Amino acid sequence: SLLQAHLLRQRLAPYAGFSRVYFAPRIPQKKLDAALGNYAGGVNADEVLVLVDITVFGGGKEGIVLTERGMYSKELMEGRARSVWADVREITARGTVVWTNGHKLIDCTMVDKPELQRLFTVVQEFVELLRGSADPSAADTQGGAARQASAHRPAGAGVGLAGPGG
Repeated sequence: SLLQAHLLRQRLAPYAGFSRVYFAPRIPQKKLDAALGNYAGGVNADEVLVLVDITVFGGGKEGIVLTERGMYSKELMEGRARSVWADVREITARGTVVWTNGHKLIDCTMVDKPELQRLFTVVQEFVELLRGSADPSAADTQGGAARQASAHRPAGAGVGLAGPGG
């Protein structure tokens, strides 16, 4: 898992100049504290790889946090969501909306579409890499539609990210 996380960090490094997407170790502390306090509880600051701030005024209380273990998100007036990478078969950004396994996860209206596109293209590659190491059939890109069709879960059926003893 550390190897894959290293690869994720390496692939995202060229995008350090994004406006609402922040990459470790250059995540502003106030935004990081707001995200961890509001929707990514139980995550240590040093585990955060990427923070996407979707707040109007840049306070960081809503958005997306990506870690080595999974993803946390919160949209204004919506509940918190979390997923472990093993449960994510497909993650894409269409316009400003991020989709996981065919379900709308979050609308990032304050974030530039090309930034979201680039970020989640890399994250999808990371997810495929993880799945490929766990499931050889997942590497078959032709099976994408079939995998997506079988991946539907009821909304709100997120899986907790509690670690050992958590």
